[in-house]
Amino acid sequence: MYRYIRTITLCLAVVVYSLAFSQTTGKLTGIVTDQPTGDPLPGVNVIIDDTPYGTASANDGRFNIINVPPSMYSVSVMMIGYKTVKVNDVRISINRTVTLDIEMEPTVIEGEVVTVEVARLAQKKDQTGTIKNISGDEIRALPVENVGSVINMQAGVVNGHFRGGRSTEVTYLIDGVQVDETFGGSSAAVEIQPEAVQDLEIITGTFNAEYGRAMSGVVNIVTRDGGPQFEGSASAALSYYSTDNTDIFIGLAPDLNRSQDFKFSLGGPLLGEKITFFSNVRMQDNRGHLNGYRIFQVDDYSNFYADDPSLWYSEKTGDSTYVPMNTGNNQSLLLKLGFNLIKGIRFSLLNSTSNDTWFGYDHSFKYNPDGRIGSYKETSYNAFQLNHMITPKLFYELKMSYIDNYSGSYLYKDPLDTNYVHGRYLEYYGPGFFTGGQQKNHSMLTMRDKTIKFDLTWQANHRHSIKLGLLDIAHGVDHQWHTIRNKYDGEESQDLLYEPEIFGDTTIYADIYKVNPRESAAYFQDKMEFDDMVINVGLRYDVFDPASFYPSDRRNP
Repeated sequence: MYRYIRTITLCLAVVVYSLAFSQTTGKLTGIVTDQPTGDPLPGVNVIIDDTPYGTASANDGRFNIINVPPSMYSVSVMMIGYKTVKVNDVRISINRTVTLDIEMEPTVIEGEVVTVEVARLAQKKDQTGTIKNISGDEIRALPVENVGSVINMQAGVVNGHFRGGRSTEVTYLIDGVQVDETFGGSSAAVEIQPEAVQDLEIITGTFNAEYGRAMSGVVNIVTRDGGPQFEGSASAALSYYSTDNTDIFIGLAPDLNRSQDFKFSLGGPLLGEKITFFSNVRMQDNRGHLNGYRIFQVDDYSNFYADDPSLWYSEKTGDSTYVPMNTGNNQSLLLKLGFNLIKGIRFSLLNSTSNDTWFGYDHSFKYNPDGRIGSYKETSYNAFQLNHMITPKLFYELKMSYIDNYSGSYLYKDPLDTNYVHGRYLEYYGPGFFTGGQQKNHSMLTMRDKTIKFDLTWQANHRHSIKLGLLDIAHGVDHQWHTIRNKYDGEESQDLLYEPEIFGDTTIYADIYKVNPRESAAYFQDKMEFDDMVINVGLRYDVFDPASFYPSDRRNP
């Protein structure tokens, strides 16, 4: 059977916290009143310092500044006949509405400034909700090595599972663009280093219509932009493992090169504030704490089947050197260019690449370490984002991205590599180790995702913020798993001759899966803000084309 899958979702949430709609920006709102009388003040200028963002209060004294990138700001509130109010350390987070109520004091002396401490602001009313915003500065102050560790520190999250749900029920976004791993869906296909994070949002419940795939949680990472001044950081860490249990942890010499971690970040202007950049590089090489001892080579042969021990035979042609067996190597690079060439229009280009290689410890290959398979991963992520502020109350975002993700698990990338040896060498003896031979499972997975997303946000009035969105993702999945066999199996010469061979998908020795599914969605949502509560209402329509056949009756395929 071949068909499309369509779903319509109605999202309704009545909550006591403010949840903004843009996935990469926040909103500043509030009311300005006269201090002696408490009357609202219209026409008051509310400006976010050193940015193009600002507005004037309406007749009822209320103001809204939308589409504000996450960061720490100072806000100035000014009107003739009143002291200027300056509020420092106002933090804007993604998907959050920050409320800033200001009382202005009349004055006859122009230029007087009243500085307000941020602790006095009414911006903590959403602390008990199921949304957690963590700034990049807070992340970099934590003793963690990756963003995943920060996520797992949050309430309701355990090892990537949100509120007891499956890891596949979590949606991951980078700058508001979905980056879920297509095939398994249990993690993000793209990893962003902590040094490159501007703001991190973690949602563990009450999802809006724009989060169509999320069932347990949402993780949204906003990457850093370059600022008007150059800013950078660098660090290097060299370490080794030390233990008195040298009979268990063999070969652990005090070598500072056992584990290396180099980080470098640099951002700033390329053409004033019109063109900026941010870059991040990280290189890791960890040789682990578990060594093997190369006594055997993969083509060594042993035979202990004889009843007479004097007839036992074992080749030992290894060089008797220690070989690290739980190793990891990673190189990652991120480059982001920001463009503010036209007033009200900003766009960015992002490229993130990473290359990972790691080997897991296998005790059965402790004395034949060259026979075990390794794991490999290469990821390239490219994104374009356009943000156009049409009016102070209306803006749209256009986002496009392309993910090329390759992962593999094998001894040699070519399954027909002539370095594979005959299966007779893979003998298992004694207390549990191989005296030769190789692992011959071979898998490769390539995933390519092309995403285009359009969002239109309209602050209709102080009560209603309306958002419309369209989404289209074209997936490409190519999965190939093989058990490498001997071409001469079943022939008289099978015990002597060997040539690697792989079979098609019709056998038990292969699993080949190549499809190009597509998913699309459209959604509408309205956030209605009242003094005591916020109501989020939304409608979403999803279409999924699996681009594949499956049995109409699973009990009788």
